[in-house]
Amino acid sequence: MNLFRKILLAFVFPICVLVLHILLFFAGFYDYYPLLDVPMHFLGGFSVAFTYLLLYDFIGLKLKNKIVFIILLIFLTAIAWEVFEFSLDNIFGFHTQNGRRDTLWDVIFGLVGGACSLLTFRNYPKALR
Repeated sequence: MNLFRKILLAFVFPICVLVLHILLFFAGFYDYYPLLDVPMHFLGGFSVAFTYLLLYDFIGLKLKNKIVFIILLIFLTAIAWEVFEFSLDNIFGFHTQNGRRDTLWDVIFGLVGGACSLLTFRNYPKALR
């Protein structure tokens, strides 16, 4: 399998999570089940970490501490997602954030999901070679 196809396939999991999130949001599930936000942020972090693991391996990076690098990428992705939600709320009038406490918990659950993914799949990319 060539590198471009591997990189493209690495994004399938987070895209599926994003599509699920969009469907749940527009169907109003978050209004009826506000705690559904917790597993979705966990799943988002989980899927993003899996993608970063694959990309790290596919691209062939050789850093001293791969896990710290990927955790930082997960953290940056979680922050970027919260900035995106903040923008949706302020530009389009959506109600995706419920204050600073909710935002901080969203980032934390994304990081916890990412850490669980790292523990689960840390050796997985080698199986795809």
